Amino acid sequence: MVRPSKYGSEEERKKAYARRKAEKRRSETIEERNSRLGSKAEYKRRKAEELGPLGRHQNQVAKFQEKIKESLQDETVIRQHHIGTMDNKCDHCGAKYFKAEKINWKFVRCCRNNKVKLDLAQYHPRLEELMTSDDPTSQAFRNNIRALNSSFAFASMGADLSLPKGAGPFCYRIHGQISNISIGKS
Repeated sequence: MVRPSKYGSEEERKKAYARRKAEKRRSETIEERNSRLGSKAEYKRRKAEELGPLGRHQNQVAKFQEKIKESLQDETVIRQHHIGTMDNKCDHCGAKYFKAEKINWKFVRCCRNNKVKLDLAQYHPRLEELMTSDDPTSQAFRNNIRALNSSFAFASMGADLSLPKGAGPFCYRIHGQISNISIGKS
């Protein structure tokens, strides 16, 4: 519990301090004023010299530059980047967003602020059953859905794979091109 101060609220204390400061400035001599302003300017100059050309952001910039240097030197280190959970929803269509995806305090990329309205997709009854049922065929379908989708994608990929050294999650770099397979008469 916060006890009330004998000097009043925080706002009242700030106003009283500002009044005392203004009164002191009104009654100061020219020499006192010049001394006060000179010491203030000297303090700002010293602070600017300490911080360098980037000002108060120098430390943040230096840390960022160091992280970039580290990541460029050792490509086996995979830094985790977390932007939060996708628990924000569009007010109009209910699409899920990350908090950082707001534009002017709104989520607008999904339905363009309720200007675009799409009908819900109609799925084939058998496909819907495979996605929602608990029978063994449906479970096998869901467990192998990525392989099934890839087999019907009609695309091939040629790539020179270079695997990173060390342990960690499986990943690889691709140097190549993805191209569609044309089916039909040549």
